Amino acid sequence: MAARVKFPGLAHAELALPTLFASELPAGIGALALAAIFSAEVSTADAILFMLATSLSQDLYRRFISPAASDRQLLRVARLAAVGGGLAAVGLALGSSSISRR
Repeated sequence: MAARVKFPGLAHAELALPTLFASELPAGIGALALAAIFSAEVSTADAILFMLATSLSQDLYRRFISPAASDRQLLRVARLAAVGGGLAAVGLALGSSSISRR
């Protein structure tokens, strides 16, 4: 709401918070606030990749594909699942029209 009042002609609504932080706060505090938002996003992505890797390695691979799998095999499957999930997310982001390219 503050960004709408301060910047009524803002072309992209998704830039409201960064614009507000960059122009209305001191540089150090604005940078710290943006870093906190980025940190929360990275933490969420990490939790999703961890859940995906664990679910695929434990619930799918160990339960149905190879019940006698060693810890080394499970770790390999979990790592492949995490990398695959990350690549899929990047592919979706690049192909999405809602993510602007600048």
